[in-house]
Amino acid sequence: MYDVRLREVRRCPTTAPGQSPARTAVSLSISLKKQIYKNRYYYLLLIPAIVYLAAISAIDTQRYEAAYVDGANRLQQAAYITIPGITPVIIILFLLSLSNIMNAGFEQIFNLYNPQVYEVADIIDTYVYRVGVLSAEFSFGAAVGLFKNVIGLVLLLLVNALARRFSEHALW
Repeated sequence: MYDVRLREVRRCPTTAPGQSPARTAVSLSISLKKQIYKNRYYYLLLIPAIVYLAAISAIDTQRYEAAYVDGANRLQQAAYITIPGITPVIIILFLLSLSNIMNAGFEQIFNLYNPQVYEVADIIDTYVYRVGVLSAEFSFGAAVGLFKNVIGLVLLLLVNALARRFSEHALW
């Protein structure tokens, strides 16, 4: 809270000594709700749903008509036409989402981050920020960040090799 008349920063009663003024509870809860909505519903449900619908619409409708003439019901059409038709898309989206497995949502945790919760709320990203940026140990912070990205790359390469071995669809 900045008072223009006094030209000073007033501390909120919930602010710990030595820290910047805390956000109000309302704005913090709204910010967290936005982040949770964005991460959970937008990236995990909405974008893959659009891609799956596009893949399903690319399947030839004559296959469904032929299966209907042969006596296949909706469940059989889904099991024998739709799922095999979108299998490459399922594998590609799984591989791309696997590369984000090491990301735990830095923004959500950083919004509620303070020294009292370091033991339970410290993730790799906040540790890199705390050690690398705040303590000015840039090389150590870069090494930890590089280690996290190397783990993600190894997982991606491993699952891509497994996808190539068990099916003909993979990233490369």
